[in-house]
Amino acid sequence: MPRAEGQKPRSPRPTSRRRSAAAAPTARRVHFHGRVEVCEFARLLGGGGGVPTDGTCVALGLGPKMRVSSTHLEGNGRPAEDDMATYVTVDDRVRLLRAAMGPEAYSEEWGRQRVDMTRLQRFRWAAAEDEADWL
Repeated sequence: MPRAEGQKPRSPRPTSRRRSAAAAPTARRVHFHGRVEVCEFARLLGGGGGVPTDGTCVALGLGPKMRVSSTHLEGNGRPAEDDMATYVTVDDRVRLLRAAMGPEAYSEEWGRQRVDMTRLQRFRWAAAEDEADWL
């Protein structure tokens, strides 16, 4: 905005401590509450639309929410090595899903998904072989 003739230029606005402190680089910290909510889901073949990255066709997915509970947060905030997500072999996925869904429901769902999953994995393999996709 132009100033009127003879008018002094405005001095810059003083910055508050809050603004200058927010602009200064500081270490960020994450704080957790003492209690956490835990949601448990049923296991479901292909639940959530996942596709295995190991080339197999049996996706261990999440089904409907089964229960919600609350518990104390334990530990030092770092997951123990045995609490980390681990690879589940295709044989173990099949065993887990049959136990969770029941053999008949698993077989019915596998019959519906088998053709599409096989075709999808073939597309993935073809794309991985095509050098044009890697450029």
